[in-house]
Amino acid sequence: MKARWAIVVLCGVQFVDVLGVTSAITAIPRIIRDLEASADAASLLATVYAAFFGGLLVLGSGLGDKYGPRRVLLVGVTAFTAVSVVAVTAEQIAQLLVAIGLQGAAAALGVPCALRLLLDVAAEP
Repeated sequence: MKARWAIVVLCGVQFVDVLGVTSAITAIPRIIRDLEASADAASLLATVYAAFFGGLLVLGSGLGDKYGPRRVLLVGVTAFTAVSVVAVTAEQIAQLLVAIGLQGAAAALGVPCALRLLLDVAAEP
């Protein structure tokens, strides 16, 4: 029973990552309008998360190997949550871009560790 809950939680981590990317991209027109940003910011909004996430995945995996996947996953999820609050309350496009980049970095810590733990838990009988 414990393994089932672990699987649900770890799949939830993966879902939140995908949801974060998808919602940010689909909300770009509204974000541009609400923050009164230039249209040029749209391409940055669409790519900054993915750039930080993809660029730091190997680092997240390596930190999970060094310090333990549970610990790094917890740091990643906590950081992702904290930075999400900053992103939601951003009043300028620059604040939002920094927050989204940090979200990508936090996800890069958590996602590889969640996948590793998911494989470990799912392998149990």
